[in-house]
Amino acid sequence: MSTTYNCVIIDDEPAPREILAKYIVRHPSLNLLESFDEAPKALNYLRKNKPDIIFLDIEMPEITGIQLIERLDIPSLHYIFVTAHSKYATKSYDMDVVAFLTKPPSYEKFTKSVNKVLKALNYFNEETLVLTSGKKHTQIPKEHIDWIEADNYYVKLFGR
Repeated sequence: MSTTYNCVIIDDEPAPREILAKYIVRHPSLNLLESFDEAPKALNYLRKNKPDIIFLDIEMPEITGIQLIERLDIPSLHYIFVTAHSKYATKSYDMDVVAFLTKPPSYEKFTKSVNKVLKALNYFNEETLVLTSGKKHTQIPKEHIDWIEADNYYVKLFGR
């Protein structure tokens, strides 16, 4: 069963919005809910609706992409910055932005960024528990876990 993730585009420039919309339509796991040319309109929409992924420009009039994230303060949203200014790359990491694309993005780079987000979204689904040890991640179906026990700095799982 394939899961579809809802997206919103926020960019004051029409060409990047059109490119992203075409890419989203092509991607089998994505659904475009809305596309905004102004951050204030998007902010009002996002306070009432919760997409999974937001493609967000940084330099926009009135409210920047960075200010929009700060005003929303919803940690479960997954942001992909799409900007012509690579100088914001470091800031994006400080803000827990999942991916950073420079304009105009190729479909290959778009897909790579989306896959990073999809990986993050799948780690936090309701059906599995993800255990991390070093760089290794293991997903365990929650239905296979009977109980969890703390043992000093370790966790013991018991189940089937």
